[in-house]
Amino acid sequence: MQRLVMQQLALTIALLVVIVIFAFIYRKYKIDPKQGDLPEDGLLHTKELLEGQWRFGLCDCFLDWKLCCLTFCFPGIRWADTLRMAGFLTFWVALAMWLGVLVLQLVVPGAGILVCLSGMFYRQKLREKFQNNPGTCQSCCEDCFTWWFCACCAIIQEARQLEEAYIVGHPCVLSETRPLQ
Repeated sequence: MQRLVMQQLALTIALLVVIVIFAFIYRKYKIDPKQGDLPEDGLLHTKELLEGQWRFGLCDCFLDWKLCCLTFCFPGIRWADTLRMAGFLTFWVALAMWLGVLVLQLVVPGAGILVCLSGMFYRQKLREKFQNNPGTCQSCCEDCFTWWFCACCAIIQEARQLEEAYIVGHPCVLSETRPLQ
């Protein structure tokens, strides 16, 4: 039994080290989109398409294969970057939260619900920024189920919303109060 616990601990530490190393690389090379850098994807890109709804569907995650692969392999890193871009938390604080819950799941059964609850909480804050029906019973239930059943799809959808907001110069990302780290 003790050997099994030690193996689990070693595996967890190795996983945390890999995630942190990749996070440093990601932060070093990740460039936020600039206003006016419209992708040549044949889609319409306007501020109005971000208001009152999610710009991209939950199952549109596969349309951006790079983001999809990153999120599938390192969901906490992409989620932390989205929170940074939205101005909610710094990248490193958000990633520390994610990793803390990851470790907590090893010792507290059911702690994974914290990922769902924190994801839902910040998804509601994103809804506020884009006036997308925040705070209603329907949107809270929707966000809870989205995070519970497909956290990766939720992370990708939120990331694409913020990336698009940067591209079109949406007022919610032009604030000077956004944390930069």
